[in-house]
Amino acid sequence: MLKKKGIPNEHGEFVITGAIDLEGNITSVGGVKAKTYLAIKNSVPVIFLPKGMNYSEAKLMKRLMKSNIDIVPIQKLGDIEAYWK
Repeated sequence: MLKKKGIPNEHGEFVITGAIDLEGNITSVGGVKAKTYLAIKNSVPVIFLPKGMNYSEAKLMKRLMKSNIDIVPIQKLGDIEAYWK
């Protein structure tokens, strides 16, 4: 998305998961435990994911893997931009 908008990524690596509905809401997806595991194993410092159950699953993986990954719950795409400000 950043590349498409012509905005350079100044924040380093991060992972985003979730589905986007017609109103721009970020909704839950499957496989969050595996996605969180892979982000941690690959030393990605930040993961953005849907608030709610997906967030809880990711927090569990963070705790089990004793990671310091920053898990950021989002509800709208604007939440990602707001995180960096």
